[in-house]
Amino acid sequence: MANSAAPIVWKGEYYFQLSGSGLHEDTLKIKSNSRQQEELLRLVLPTLCITYADAKFQDDIGGEQENYPASRVYGPAYFDPPVELLGDEEIEKFTYIRGAHRVWIGPDKTLIDFYSWQDLVIPRLRISQKKPAEGGIEVPDTPIEVDQPLNITIKQYADGRHVGGVRMEKRHPAWKEVPPKERYSLWVRVIDGFTLRPVPEMIVDIFHWDPKMRNPYGRGGFCLSDRRYTDGDGCIEIPDRPSGQLEAYVVRRAGSRAVVRCLRPLAGQNVRLHMRVWPMKQDTVRIKWPTSDHLDIVAQRAGQPIEEMLAFNRLKSYVEPKPGMNFNLPCYVATYHMEPWDTFDRVADAFGYEDAEGLAAANGLRDPEDLNGLPEIKLPDWHFFYAQEHDTLEKFDEMLGLPKGSSITVGRAYHPDPRLPYPGEVVAAPTPLFAERLKSKVR
Repeated sequence: MANSAAPIVWKGEYYFQLSGSGLHEDTLKIKSNSRQQEELLRLVLPTLCITYADAKFQDDIGGEQENYPASRVYGPAYFDPPVELLGDEEIEKFTYIRGAHRVWIGPDKTLIDFYSWQDLVIPRLRISQKKPAEGGIEVPDTPIEVDQPLNITIKQYADGRHVGGVRMEKRHPAWKEVPPKERYSLWVRVIDGFTLRPVPEMIVDIFHWDPKMRNPYGRGGFCLSDRRYTDGDGCIEIPDRPSGQLEAYVVRRAGSRAVVRCLRPLAGQNVRLHMRVWPMKQDTVRIKWPTSDHLDIVAQRAGQPIEEMLAFNRLKSYVEPKPGMNFNLPCYVATYHMEPWDTFDRVADAFGYEDAEGLAAANGLRDPEDLNGLPEIKLPDWHFFYAQEHDTLEKFDEMLGLPKGSSITVGRAYHPDPRLPYPGEVVAAPTPLFAERLKSKVR
């Protein structure tokens, strides 16, 4: 049952400190959640922390307004008697401030009145980096409901970036915290790795971990929970998903690769992911046809239609290759593109080249520094494939006749069991010769 306590009426003050960032422009933005009332809130600042763009004033001071606290010298000389500005047009013309009802500049302080239902934006602040200025919010008599505390957020931006802030909150005495909903919000944006432009109509598969599923190594596995297509801005947005579950996000399109992301969102969390997708080039590898796999499964791993695979090997349509026969298997050229969390040493170690020097040598370079700026890093001893549902890394080893433990997943993604790739994830398999070299190494 809802709490029936009557609202209280509260008035008060809240003080905070402001420091300059030293960048080109500091901006203050103040927002109240009291949007239904007509109260005039008041921001109190020391003398001329704001820009005052009156032409005569600028001429008198030589066109270069000092930052606070040096701006205190302007008080008695120019603002006694005080200057009062009224109305949006006049206020913005002389101070650049938006959302204010009245600005009063006096010898010692500047007062800015604004309605609680409007956002107050103060660009071009004049504040020293070394000596902070004290500001304050004065709140008049304001009704506060039981289920809605009064919140006033004060945020500082530097050159458009949020660099800090505080929040004033006043609660009703009978207020009780409401437990957060066991839900979270998901937003994913898929961009082209080279151009950074959004990629529309890209499949994003969302999997959740089911501990009751069986896999070849015991229990637990990922089930497809949702499938979405990116919009014209390369985005998907799901505002209400169950939280607390281990989830994986896989971007899928034949001929493309993106690193899988896996996390366990918390209740109320806003998950925002930027996923870069990279094109892959076609390649082939010659294998002995495995005894345990059917043509459709192998075709999915290779990312190729069955008809094209058979035509390339001069076989009739829908004829299963015989176990042990030579077969030219389509795959993808193994090239790697650095992600924000990568280092050359980590990439080299993951693919068995030991360190950055070994990775550079594999790319025909003498100095690891030459790896910087490469559009892609070549992995000449590997081939790329796609994992399918119920695949394991051992199945790739078996398909390609490699020692167990040779194949790996591409990218630094969390796996509950490292032997189980995500459906749609790219798997790297080494050449037989390189696999023999890796047998004695622990990667």
